[in-house]
Amino acid sequence: MQGKIRGFMHLDNGQESIPGLVDYAIKNGDKKYSYYREHTHAIASGVDPGAVMAELFMKEGGTCKGAGGSMHIFDKETYFQGGWALVAEQLPYAGG
Repeated sequence: MQGKIRGFMHLDNGQESIPGLVDYAIKNGDKKYSYYREHTHAIASGVDPGAVMAELFMKEGGTCKGAGGSMHIFDKETYFQGGWALVAEQLPYAGG
């Protein structure tokens, strides 16, 4: 698979359980904000895993039609607001 995903690839190694646990606290209509390691957050929020993978591979079927890549997965239907490139950048938005 080396060379198939262009750009940055921030994995959730060691952090996979966090979105799974948060999933129990959120409701379907809640907006969800994440950080730049948002792949598992998106899937736990109900975003189609195939669309997440398509986004990572910069394919038209991705959540942002392949333009967002690894750090910017977005899904309007599940209210998943995507990842943010800067650390803690999402906090003011999530706080309202």
